Amino acid sequence: MIITVSKRAGKQISKLPDNIQQQIQEILEKLMKGDRNLDIEKIKGAENLYRLRKGSYRIIYRIFKECKEFYVVEVTIKSKSYRHL
Repeated sequence: MIITVSKRAGKQISKLPDNIQQQIQEILEKLMKGDRNLDIEKIKGAENLYRLRKGSYRIIYRIFKECKEFYVVEVTIKSKSYRHL
């Protein structure tokens, strides 16, 4: 599986503190390797849209099974995570 980060998510990640950026990168690497010990839930009412929780941060992503890709849509704190969906 490959991971693609949207322009929006890339900007959000770049604004985070360095230690949080590192944690996000490690979480995405685990996701890419298929680690099942992550806090992942499907977002209700949306097709192929999931959230991955790391502390107070949420990584919102889509799965495209046909091309084996994770597409990161948004990376924000919990209070702002679901506003644009």
